[in-house]
Amino acid sequence: MSTTPSRHRNENGSRARRAQRPAQEAHALIGTWRVVEFADLDKDGKWQYRFGEHPRGYFVYDVTGHVHIQIMKVPPLAPFPEAKLTDGKPPSPEHALAAYTADVAYFGTYTVDAEKCVVTHHVEGSLAPEFTDTH
Repeated sequence: MSTTPSRHRNENGSRARRAQRPAQEAHALIGTWRVVEFADLDKDGKWQYRFGEHPRGYFVYDVTGHVHIQIMKVPPLAPFPEAKLTDGKPPSPEHALAAYTADVAYFGTYTVDAEKCVVTHHVEGSLAPEFTDTH
């Protein structure tokens, strides 16, 4: 999904990385993991926190090899006064863009390479179209 290194930490401080089909070695990964850090390394070698230093979100790995992820920027956005989706009133283009960049969500499958200690996400669908069909 990205050409730059990323680091994603769960609430226990372990790093979750991207990587072969879940098998016995994936057993410890199965479950719901609360995100406590989400950072990308920029071209200058500095960590960038696009969802804030303490985002909200979860990585969920299941026994069938499926993963889904949702991460939200902190502090969260205030409600948009013009938008009421239940009445069919979308946000303004500016507010829609703000919401789009404040959240990431995707789903797919995952594989584990135990020798390299790497987990790869194979994205089947995403809020961001450029993530769909990537790994």
